[in-house]
Amino acid sequence: MKNIKNYILKIVFLLSVTININAGILTHEFRTEEFGNIEKTDKDIVILMHGIYSKLDNLEYIEKKLEENGYSGVNIQYPTTKDEIQDIAKKYIEPEIEKKIKILNEINKKRVSENKKN
Repeated sequence: MKNIKNYILKIVFLLSVTININAGILTHEFRTEEFGNIEKTDKDIVILMHGIYSKLDNLEYIEKKLEENGYSGVNIQYPTTKDEIQDIAKKYIEPEIEKKIKILNEINKKRVSENKKN
């Protein structure tokens, strides 16, 4: 009887681990987190992207160090296991980079017009 209980406990544990993995431990939803002040930056905007099975929290230390040194940017978390890498890039990465390029273009236009006034 004791062996049967141990066997059942092992099955329950394995099911629990499997459910947790499939429920999102290794897959993360898309989200972004900006750091610094992108609108008023005088440096390049930094794009942080984690590796497979990782999430934006894994880059928090780097994000803080960049911000301490006057950089701003965006930390992108994307679902690493739901699509092919090309599809992930098109769905999640490219649109975020395009948004930041638009912001930088606007910042640069303001800088040019301010420099012309001086």
